Amino acid sequence: LIDLVAGFGFEIVDPAALDLAGQVQTFADTACILGPHGAGLVNAAFAPPDADLIELRPLNRPEQSPMSNQSFRRLAALMGLPYGAMVFDNAPGADAWSVDLARVGRLLDRLPPR
Repeated sequence: LIDLVAGFGFEIVDPAALDLAGQVQTFADTACILGPHGAGLVNAAFAPPDADLIELRPLNRPEQSPMSNQSFRRLAALMGLPYGAMVFDNAPGADAWSVDLARVGRLLDRLPPR
């Protein structure tokens, strides 16, 4: 996934490795945020209003399944950000899950140039 998104010009960021000022600056200058469901996506609050937020989620993981937690959809709505979630199948209750790289690539191909 890292190689795929880097090929589309994404910068790979670990928000936990940045202080608050670094997080604000990094996300204030972004056109698209893409990542797995998790606390790092809350940095979308610092993004410009035309930035896309794309959340990657497993289908069968209780705390991350599509209908159990809509926090980032709500955050995007409050911030006026276009939001989408990509849901990927996994075994029921399994901790491990993976993304379909071809699907992610097709989505990234459809994003407007920035």
